[in-house]
This record gives sequence, C-alpha cells and structure tokens, in this order.
Amino acid sequence: MHFKFLSDDDMKAMDALKEYHGGAKEITETIKKMRDFETRKKILAEKGYGKMIEEAEELVKQFPKVTDFIKNNNISFNENFGTATSQVSGWQGAKVTHHAMKKIAENAGTENECFVPSEFISVVALTDNYVYNGDLMATLTMSENIMKASKFCSTNLIGIPNPEERFVELEKVTGKKFERQDVGNGLSQLILKNQGTFFGNFGGIEVANDNHLVYLDGITRTAKANGADFFLNPSWSTIIAVCYYGRDIPNLHIKISMFTMEAYFLPEDEREANAEKIGDVIFYKALRATKDGKELMKKGIKVVFAESAY
Repeated sequence: MHFKFLSDDDMKAMDALKEYHGGAKEITETIKKMRDFETRKKILAEKGYGKMIEEAEELVKQFPKVTDFIKNNNISFNENFGTATSQVSGWQGAKVTHHAMKKIAENAGTENECFVPSEFISVVALTDNYVYNGDLMATLTMSENIMKASKFCSTNLIGIPNPEERFVELEKVTGKKFERQDVGNGLSQLILKNQGTFFGNFGGIEVANDNHLVYLDGITRTAKANGADFFLNPSWSTIIAVCYYGRDIPNLHIKISMFTMEAYFLPEDEREANAEKIGDVIFYKALRATKDGKELMKKGIKVVFAESAY
C-alpha cells in the first residue's frame, strides 16, 4: 500500500477472511460463473422464479428503443459535449423490478415511453432470505442479463441481524471480537457505537471496531451466491478495507455514494406488500431520466442507457 492506512493485524484478519471464502482466485471464478444467464435461470427455476424470468424475457422485447428516438428526431452528437450516463436508484427486489418492467412495456409508443437506465442502485438489506432464496438473483437476472444494465449496485447494511453462529465463525477466522446483542431466534446484531455520518447512522454502516470484516464477509457471500459484483460503500473504513481485500479480485467493485428513499428501509414483508407501488416509483424515476436524456440528446449530448434500449 502506498499509504499505510491498515495495520499488519488488520491485513492479516482480511487475508484470513478471504482464504476462508476460498481465496481470491476461487472468489473471482465463482462470481464469473454465477453471472452466467443460463446458470442463473436454472437456479431460479428451482427456487420458484422461473415464470417471472420467462415473463421478463418477453417484456423486454416490447421496450422502446433509443435508436428510434435518435432516428425520428434527426439527432447528431457533438463529441465535445461529453457523455451523460442514466442512473436510477430503488430497484428493491424482484417483484419491484418485474413490475417496473411491466410499466415500461405498457408505456412503449406513448408520450410516456421510458428507456431503461444504464445503471441501477438497490438498497435492500442483505438478509439471508434475500441473498439465498432467489430474490436477489432474480433481480440481478432481470436487470443485468435481460435489461442489460451496465451496473447493478447492491448494499450491505451491517446493522441487520445475522445468525449468531456466523459471528462466532468470523471471530474464529479473523481473530477479532464483534460486540453484539442477542435479538432472539438464534440471531445477533452488532452494537454500533462509532458511526461517523448521518448516513452511517441511518444506513447501519460503522466506521470502526473491526466491523468492516462483517461488511466484507457479507459482500463476499452475496457475490459468491448470486454473482453480484458491485456494492454501495459509504464508509471510509470499509472503502479502505475493500480496496485492500479486493485488490486481487478484479470483478468485485464498490460504489462510493449513498442515496435515500423510504423504501430502502422497509422490512421485507412491507417491501413485498408494496412492490407494485415501489415499482411505479422506479418507472417514474426512469421516465424522468428518459425525458431529461431526450432533452440532452436534442442538444447534441450523447446519453447512455441500458443495452436493451438499443
């Protein structure tokens, strides 16, 4: 490291965690394998998401095309004006994403035609249910493989409960201790004492006490199980940690920012119950990006949308 932000003990703990997950090579190869469309479809069919994915494959065929808008408006681009990239946050799980796809398809050819943005952000807590039951993988499959977004950013909020046995195992692997409280049903929750920002308090990201190790474990498990490769990272300690931890994992990326909407912090049952409402919100956010993008294109500024919009 050019600047020694981490102690030898810090690096030793992260090295041990990475080896626990199979080492850099295995993590890299597993992420690559789990991003394959056919691999994901097979797994999702077994988890009960097969019909949703089949519908999504048909819906995307109805989406409006940026190329038609460019042609119909005789648009040309000035390279000196740069390039804008469309981005929409709030893709809160499979039902939300699927409903947003329905809205985009329904409005094709109308004054509310909507282009799929290039980059997606999702702030859904990485609970075991979300990570392992197919919800996240279905969301990624629709977003990355079908709509062909260039990036899908997931979020690890470390303040959520995790199985107590996981904390015990992490302590054994890393040699660190994690201060936590019993929340029942075999679950424990980190006691967060040293959050440095409003978003840290709101989002559950700590900036000290070795809790970056819990963050790294969470994103590694999620990446290996789903092929997720891009994670939100609003804490300086986790940014520094993941830069060291991921230096030899080329397909594990972070995004340094934090956006908020109420839907980010809904419990899983409320998120499921409000999936259509949140999906409507995503559609209108994408529609706003589309309208702004059209105005930029009319001025000669190139705007990037998802590959499925071309």
